[in-house]
Amino acid sequence: MLAKRLQTYLIDTTCQLDNVSLVICYDDISNYSNFLAKQNVLIDTWFFDGFSPAKNPDMWSECLFKHCFELTAPNGRFATFTAASFVRRHLINAGFTVQKRKGFGSKREMLVGYK
Repeated sequence: MLAKRLQTYLIDTTCQLDNVSLVICYDDISNYSNFLAKQNVLIDTWFFDGFSPAKNPDMWSECLFKHCFELTAPNGRFATFTAASFVRRHLINAGFTVQKRKGFGSKREMLVGYK
């Protein structure tokens, strides 16, 4: 089980409901992208929440999104509350299909997409 393998690597929360398993990992993605690749695991859904691009530029790099794209299952999806144009371009250049949507709360717009 992925959650058990991640426990030594990350702090995680796991929820099982019927045939759906939700594993929430709290960590810097650069700490575990290589680990996930070695586990032969593909991610169905990403939520990119790395604070604003100005405060945490490493979270929003094209290189990181390329690693995420490689680890994404066919038709896998992502969402992020940021709508910065350079983030959108990085996601597109990584291979994702990207759409801008109406945001939530004080966020005017957000990005969603799929592989």
